[in-house]
Amino acid sequence: MNATATTSSAFDEKLLPQPHLASGSGRTERTVLLVEDDEDLRQTMECILRSAGYGVVPCADAHLALEAYQKCPETVDVLLTDLHMPGLSGLELARKLTESRATLRYCSSRGAFCQWTT
Repeated sequence: MNATATTSSAFDEKLLPQPHLASGSGRTERTVLLVEDDEDLRQTMECILRSAGYGVVPCADAHLALEAYQKCPETVDVLLTDLHMPGLSGLELARKLTESRATLRYCSSRGAFCQWTT
């Protein structure tokens, strides 16, 4: 895994995606803003997404995700968020982000269940 999120109050800018081509694909890499408070699950999901060719911005909570998104909204293609987190929920996070960009797609999950919203 290239990077992991922390639970500190400030988002680590080194985790922000840099525009580049996915290796060997000839297309621009898609970036997922991954928000999961369970560290083991977040790291597993990040590994799976990266191995599938996605860029990942991993965040331990919704507040870090908001901070990351505000720094590079144009590079995030999809939000993948846990529904139930301390503080701001995944649904509240999705609402805040889609207020600024209505076309942002998001997927919310709870355990093994995942629901796409377009």
